[in-house]
Amino acid sequence: MPRRLLRFVSETRSGASGKPSPISFSTDDIVWVMGSFCALNRKPFDAELLVKQFPPPYSEDTLIHAARALGFRIRRSTCKPSAVAELNLPCLVLLRSGGSEPGEQPQTDNNQDSDTSLLHKIRPVIVVRADAEGVVLFEAGTNTPHPMPLAEFSERFTGSAFQLAL
Repeated sequence: MPRRLLRFVSETRSGASGKPSPISFSTDDIVWVMGSFCALNRKPFDAELLVKQFPPPYSEDTLIHAARALGFRIRRSTCKPSAVAELNLPCLVLLRSGGSEPGEQPQTDNNQDSDTSLLHKIRPVIVVRADAEGVVLFEAGTNTPHPMPLAEFSERFTGSAFQLAL
């Protein structure tokens, strides 16, 4: 009985409902996110150790557990695109791919196949500035800031934001 109770509590707290999260991240995305937040906070980071401790597949839950293992407090928020400006920045948000990668087709209503269309189509970005005109963000794998108008950000934003702090 206690074992079932512990399993129930852990599933409830982690948001797991017996089915896998439709959002999946690549190893490069997870390493980039954790490495970037460690660099922003002047914290040592070892990518190999992270991958050994947290093997694929990577989901939002893995992201949370990895951040906590690195000593961060992390809070997931569901919000509207306009509310990102009210969060403590920099923060991590999830965006749908915009078809800007080589060989990738933009998402259309005819091109979406249930949950599988979300796999690797959602990328983490770090938002460093947000206001009424738009946001400035760093896309996964880059060190170059990218300004994005609020209209485009609103179209691509999944509603998930993560705030990290030491």
